Amino acid sequence: MQDQTFHKIDFTKNPLEKGEYENCTFQNCNFSENNLSDFKFIDCEFVECNLSLAQLNETAFRNVTFKDCKMLGLQLERCNDFGLAFSFRNCQLNHSSFFQLNIRKIIFKDCQMREIEFSEEFKQCRLYRL
Repeated sequence: MQDQTFHKIDFTKNPLEKGEYENCTFQNCNFSENNLSDFKFIDCEFVECNLSLAQLNETAFRNVTFKDCKMLGLQLERCNDFGLAFSFRNCQLNHSSFFQLNIRKIIFKDCQMREIEFSEEFKQCRLYRL
């Protein structure tokens, strides 16, 4: 699916169809505890979404932006690391894990990050705190 906007959809009641999403915007959507394994998100934006406890086994995030999202308890190291690039702006990432995730580009700006697990690769990331 390309160039679509999803607005105020509760995917806990009707899950998002598995597939590839390119240049899509998800605004104020609920993905809480959804299985997003094997999905591909390319050049997408998530704004004011809840992705807490979503399953991310082999999920591809390529040039994806998360803004004002609730993302508690995610195991991001399970994502597909090929072309992995995302940024987080004003997101809640508490209790999430990036352990041994090979990340080329990651940006955290004004995020809440309590009890996060990182590895040596994290030292290569850029942190912005304004």
